[in-house]
Amino acid sequence: MNQTSIVATALAAIALGSGAQAASFVGAINFSSGAGGGVVLRDVSGMVTTNILEATGIQSWLLPQVDVRSGSFISVPEGELVSMPVPWIFNPSTPLSPLWSVTGPDNFAFHLDSATVDVELLQIGFLVIKGTGTLTGTDFDNTPASWFFSTQGPATEGKFSWSSSTAAIPEFGTSALFSATLLGACLLRRRNPSHLSPKNNDYETYISPRDVPDCLNGSDFGDPS
Repeated sequence: MNQTSIVATALAAIALGSGAQAASFVGAINFSSGAGGGVVLRDVSGMVTTNILEATGIQSWLLPQVDVRSGSFISVPEGELVSMPVPWIFNPSTPLSPLWSVTGPDNFAFHLDSATVDVELLQIGFLVIKGTGTLTGTDFDNTPASWFFSTQGPATEGKFSWSSSTAAIPEFGTSALFSATLLGACLLRRRNPSHLSPKNNDYETYISPRDVPDCLNGSDFGDPS
């Protein structure tokens, strides 16, 4: 073997070794707003709206942060701030690269390809947006993923509480998408109808991470007493 062949073989081995270190994403990472945060919605004309039925985009994200994480995302601290672009127009669907990013050693980001609004849930007061795209990160292979965003009115001081989940789908399939959809529903924050009462001004229910397995199994959760 001549010197050129040896060098070529060595470079190939290095390339293969580097590739072997990369892995597809697994798990999910969820976001919500910190205290005093939320989202501000906008209508088709670009004006701020507090009517979910009129919303076509998000005008601003206020204190978006990491809420729950699992699998490949476990290194991200809870409460870590998340970068979200503004405005985000979801109707009509607008690709974003990235839709969100978390800076750090892994530089996680999600690049949105397309999104749709769940019309049936919208009619009963839930704004749920489902999207597909690609997760990227240092030392990770680009991995298909699903994005779920949910919020519900009424707004408080023009802001809506919200939650989102980005679930990795290494092998995209119907069962994986169905499970991720249920996860998004489990994490939906719901404003108590009587929140305007002085005694319940800050009251809000939330499905905690430990409740998710039960929720995926079909258990029903009511508001805490």
